[in-house]
Amino acid sequence: MILKWLVKKVAETATVRDGRVATISCFLLVGYLSSLLPWAAVTRATFIYHYFPCMIFLVLMITQMFKESHPLWWYKFKWPSWKWLRVDKRVGIAVIYLVVVVVLFAAFYPVIAGVPVPRDYIENYLKWFPSWSLC
Repeated sequence: MILKWLVKKVAETATVRDGRVATISCFLLVGYLSSLLPWAAVTRATFIYHYFPCMIFLVLMITQMFKESHPLWWYKFKWPSWKWLRVDKRVGIAVIYLVVVVVLFAAFYPVIAGVPVPRDYIENYLKWFPSWSLC
């Protein structure tokens, strides 16, 4: 009931583009937040599997971002010429994003999977913030 009301309110205030309301984006945002916010108040230890329902919405939101992004948004920046690739700049950005995701997954995979790695690797390369506890 509350979720239905929230989706309606967000859809009413959403921007209209090409004569349609961005209800898909609103639905994904509300779904993501409704999966994430209940865990924000938990004081005990939480684990990665508590975030799995949010990841479904996160992947769909990233997909929606690439699908619905206006081409002019990509042309604001001075990107190198993509003409030799004969692809749209959005495709190039999506490929770069995919490469970054794969590299970061490969770098963090030992910690995610529990594979023994040298402590120096974790401390020097993977621990980006002092509050992270990866060991």
